[in-house]
Amino acid sequence: MPISGSPDNLYFGRANYPSKIYNVAQVLGDARDEHFDFVTLPLGISTQEGEYEFEPSVESDLALDCSTWSSAVLGEVSTWIDPDGNNGERSLVALQREIEWCGHLSTLGILVQQPNPKSCSRYAGHINRLIQNQCVNIPLVLKIPMKYPEGQEGWNTWNTFRLMCESSLQLQVALELTAQISDVPDRWHAEPIRYMIVPCKIFLRNKQGYPVLPKAQQNFLLEMFCKYKCQVIIETDETIKDDTTQEDDSEREEVVDQCSSVSNYIDYIARLFNNREKIDASEYFGLQYRDYLQAPLQPLSDNLESQTYETFEKDPVKYVQYEEAVVECITDKLKDRKSDDPLIIMVVGAGRGPLVEASLNAAARTGLKKFEVWAVEKNPNAVITLRHKKRDELHWDPVTIIHQDMREWQAPKKADIMVSELLGSFGDNELSPECLDGAQRFLAPDGVSIPQSYYSTIRCISTPKLWTELKKQDDLSKLETSYVVKLHQFWSLTDEAKIFSFEHPNWDLKPNTRYTRGKFTAHADALCHGFSAYFHCDLYKNVTISIEPKTESKGMFSWFPAYFPLRTPINFRKGEEIIVDFWRCEDKHMVWYEWAVPSHNTPIHNPNGRSYFISK
Repeated sequence: MPISGSPDNLYFGRANYPSKIYNVAQVLGDARDEHFDFVTLPLGISTQEGEYEFEPSVESDLALDCSTWSSAVLGEVSTWIDPDGNNGERSLVALQREIEWCGHLSTLGILVQQPNPKSCSRYAGHINRLIQNQCVNIPLVLKIPMKYPEGQEGWNTWNTFRLMCESSLQLQVALELTAQISDVPDRWHAEPIRYMIVPCKIFLRNKQGYPVLPKAQQNFLLEMFCKYKCQVIIETDETIKDDTTQEDDSEREEVVDQCSSVSNYIDYIARLFNNREKIDASEYFGLQYRDYLQAPLQPLSDNLESQTYETFEKDPVKYVQYEEAVVECITDKLKDRKSDDPLIIMVVGAGRGPLVEASLNAAARTGLKKFEVWAVEKNPNAVITLRHKKRDELHWDPVTIIHQDMREWQAPKKADIMVSELLGSFGDNELSPECLDGAQRFLAPDGVSIPQSYYSTIRCISTPKLWTELKKQDDLSKLETSYVVKLHQFWSLTDEAKIFSFEHPNWDLKPNTRYTRGKFTAHADALCHGFSAYFHCDLYKNVTISIEPKTESKGMFSWFPAYFPLRTPINFRKGEEIIVDFWRCEDKHMVWYEWAVPSHNTPIHNPNGRSYFISK
């Protein structure tokens, strides 16, 4: 439980305490009075000189009760510790002893010092042994500056360190906001950031003398508030320098006073937090699914449940767009129509009827008088719902319900318009091409399929959280399977490349197998964990639905992106060319994807669908 309430879910910690704490309860009381929720306290009293002997910074663990240690104190190892520096052996001894003491106290976590940017092998090796031997049961939080004083990117050091520790989920980041901002700040969006350290010394002062962050740091912190529920550690500086240009001494004195009050820093960051962009309805819907790996639906082999239908039917965008597409199509049909026969609309894969409803609404809007709607659905449970609506809804009178697989049904009439919603996150991954190829035999020669076409795209992404969750299961098949996931803690390190495209009707019945080579350029040094995948669909002419970021249908939540992992992450360098191969393969019983990165000599993933396939 935090020491004090803070705005919304923002929590503040105070750092920069002396190494000797004479009254830790008083320290916490003072922090409470200053509206801090926790404190970062040194674990031991020691220097890099002389014979090492551990002396704790507090009298004993009895200075606080266990619940307070675990909720209000973040332990920090001594600042001089640098296992890869001149005092390597002494540093390792001190590091080990202080971590043991912190584990005994069961604090919020263990804040360990930033690695040496020149080399961090001894440091990472020791931490990795602790993790592998399960010697630590609380989070290890590694201090990382956005930029080191010499100008090195903190991310590169962090990446080296975490790879040496096998990307352990127990290793987290306390990212220090520095006067020099990272060259590629978005890259941090993928990383396991638990704390943001904000030193008072990087603040500027506004005209009223109050502390404000420089624009770049302000924007980055705001992005982190939108991305994470990270906690803020304010690193106080008792010697804040007056760098204002006022000449009046009294005005300068007022500035110093305002900036020396830590409450002004808290107030500023709290206001920044409260000014973050509010999430829309679709984002709110996706909160519970963030970074949650789900198996893609297989609607051909599995009948969907009522709850799944109900969730999709709440989409505020998709069915509006379908209705618009049918309106446009009916309008065009009526312009050229010479026959007095009823216009035939067939909804294939009707589910519980939202596309039927959209088609009926479109007919009413266009003033269409003579028409029939045929609702074809193979799920016997959904057919019960369709029949209920047919019986109870007067405007469903033109609807005929067919309980059959669209690929097997022998239609008595040809359709003028065939409406379907069989798309998956990757476009074709729920076998829309196979289903519509089988159904197009009852489409009139001048008939229109809605959708008319769709294509898929991929991006190379960094997502250590998802990859590590799969890796720890120690099962090759987990890293050769595609997933549906509301991506949150990730970063796209390349632009998109178009992968597979399909058009309907496919009168020539061209095979639906595909092979595509995508070429990318890395935006920055980055660790790639696989590919995010999306689709863009043209329903009719300019009426579209899309989850592709560049053409996204805002507010639509029926689909989350797909994720194709790599068995082993790949380090890419800025400007490096990346070549990715994707295959869509099939036999009589199933469809599957294979993928590889030949530019970096990876094996082909999921050969012959050994780990993942879609049943026909």
